[in-house]
Amino acid sequence: MQQLDAITLKALAAEAQSLLDNAKVSKVQHPSAHEFLITFWGGPPRRTAQGENRDLFYIHLNPEMPFCVLTDTRHRQETALHTFSKPTALCMLLRKHLSGANLVAVRTLPAERVLDLVFENFNELGNRVRLVLSMELMGKHSNMILYDEVQGLILAVAHGVSEQMSSHRELAPGLPYAPPPRPAGKRMLSELTTEDFLTLWDQKPDEESAIAWLNRYLAGFGQRMLEDALNTQAEPRKIYHTLVALENDEHLRPAMNILQDRFTLAVPEADSGWKAYASVNALVSDYFLGHLREVRMQRKRQQLTQLLAQQEKKLQRREKELVPVGENEIAALQNTGDRLLAGLSTGELPAAGPAHPGKVTLAHYETGEPWEIEIDSSCGWVENAQIYYRQAKKAKSRRDVWQQMSAQLNAERDYQRELRQMIAQAESMKELDALETELAVAGFGRQKDSGEASGKKREAEITGVMNLRSSDGLEILVGKSGQGNEAIVGKLSRPEDLWLHVHQMPGSHVLVRCGRGEAVPDQTLLEAATLAVYYSSARESLNVPVTYTQAKFVRKIPGSYPGHVNYRQEQTVFITPDPVLVESLMQARPAKGGEVTATS
Repeated sequence: MQQLDAITLKALAAEAQSLLDNAKVSKVQHPSAHEFLITFWGGPPRRTAQGENRDLFYIHLNPEMPFCVLTDTRHRQETALHTFSKPTALCMLLRKHLSGANLVAVRTLPAERVLDLVFENFNELGNRVRLVLSMELMGKHSNMILYDEVQGLILAVAHGVSEQMSSHRELAPGLPYAPPPRPAGKRMLSELTTEDFLTLWDQKPDEESAIAWLNRYLAGFGQRMLEDALNTQAEPRKIYHTLVALENDEHLRPAMNILQDRFTLAVPEADSGWKAYASVNALVSDYFLGHLREVRMQRKRQQLTQLLAQQEKKLQRREKELVPVGENEIAALQNTGDRLLAGLSTGELPAAGPAHPGKVTLAHYETGEPWEIEIDSSCGWVENAQIYYRQAKKAKSRRDVWQQMSAQLNAERDYQRELRQMIAQAESMKELDALETELAVAGFGRQKDSGEASGKKREAEITGVMNLRSSDGLEILVGKSGQGNEAIVGKLSRPEDLWLHVHQMPGSHVLVRCGRGEAVPDQTLLEAATLAVYYSSARESLNVPVTYTQAKFVRKIPGSYPGHVNYRQEQTVFITPDPVLVESLMQARPAKGGEVTATS
């Protein structure tokens, strides 16, 4: 993954300066260990062409992906973790110093991955103070420091650094602030004239590439940025002017490649393999927040998959504990009792009772061969026959319990298989959170503590259901969790709606909402069936059978797992999934993400 370099950070700071000039801090949050949120109000209008209000400064100090970006509330809800239930001491200290503060400048240290937010505020004595919130986005050394610019004293620090941890720079509240030391042996481009750069270029050893050479001796430019500059220019003098333009934020062309693993500020204008952005902030937001969402979704998937794996092991242990009882065992016990009574009635056995304690030998009623039967010598022949009848009855009961438990285990395994498929195909953290809640309700994990207000909200809102619109204008609902599937079958369906599901495979329930007596157009049927295949375990298959019928012919199986149904009067269509068709339906989805309520 490409890291945020000093040149991109400088361009980002220039854009933030124009968007946040003289804005005030309205809220400071510290939702998780590496995340900080600063909400602004006032100042210049910050609404983008897409209607997003860029009023939230998001800071991510994880050493694996340090960055900061100006974003909006929607991105915060999709991205930020909320592992801290109460404000931390650091958060309270930041609120004390920054609440209501005016942002007067956004700046960076020359050729360093350090961005400063400069504030003016009043202290507890009513005196005006000038505070700097400095974000050092430097890998494992990433940190955030709040210091008084006039007195030069540190007020708060995200990660303290003791003298034992670093002999170059100690960081703790009350200590004098000093900027991070510059890398030894590197020079800033602003210090070099054209001739100095050409001299540096000529000193490059033949066995070392120009990119590696410049990366070792030029401060502020990451290796990827140098690669992009050298790809657009070949002559050293032009390379120098290209780098100067980048450093001065001139002729920037922010873009991200189609693989979403590279970004640049100097993409060739004719290169079709890159997606252009109107601003550096939009580029940084899409690249880093996109990667952060993917990382967190992958971790969440692993956690939920591990929970399912633990449940699978429990199922296997329960299966081993079940002792199967076959019909042959029941029949043998029943036949033994019958043979004893038959022997008594034909005179093969003495009427006085067992003459041979422990065993008696009779001819098998089918083969005629000797049949040795164990008996209780303290009982008569009829009582011995009754013992075998009771054993046969108990065996029948064990068989019924075994069949019931086996059916239950198979249903649980089918449910887990369906959940595993939905976890693998989840497309947002919201869907994974709904699946996590469903796992907790099913007893597969710890249920999150939710407040009364949020609980009331969930009663009105159906989670785990995606709302789309067909090309014919009909509403299509897709279940993205077991509870979502159950809601589609129960609360959300009307008798005349069309229900679809892949045949005998784990997958999402799909519902096409129709008017009374309204026929579903062929194109809508194709789109709904494609969605049913795409959100199933048969996504990569060809000619997948999809069953469809009216919702009034679909019934939930009582006592079974969510979304487990019976249906009748069904028809079948064979579908090969088309990702392009699914993407077109996703792009035409409702603007608010297709939230579905029970009253809709």
